Amino acid sequence: MQGGVKYMRAMKLKFPDFLAIVPCKIMVEQEGLSEEGEPLTAFEWEGKCIYSQKAKKVLTPEQKLITLEGIIIIKGDIAPGYIITAGIIEISNKKMNIYRCQRPSNPDGTIFCTELQVY
Repeated sequence: MQGGVKYMRAMKLKFPDFLAIVPCKIMVEQEGLSEEGEPLTAFEWEGKCIYSQKAKKVLTPEQKLITLEGIIIIKGDIAPGYIITAGIIEISNKKMNIYRCQRPSNPDGTIFCTELQVY
């Protein structure tokens, strides 16, 4: 069929860079402990993010009740090749723990942003 259906090219969504104004430092932990018994750091990232505060109580798999404090949104994939399951985020001299990580995709398959729920 000629001329009937036009296919759209896969494109990237535009990230709202103007909202990413909060300085943020992320230290992602890897499995295992150091010789001193401290968590091992897989990588560190520092830059600007979008921080949205929203309190919500959730039950962890260990049946512990925690209060999620908000969500951190960072442009792109800050940790290609890593699965983020644990770590510490520092915002405005306040340290929070990573609860969950999501990486929504663009229509072309690339990572749009990294979303970290924190407590």
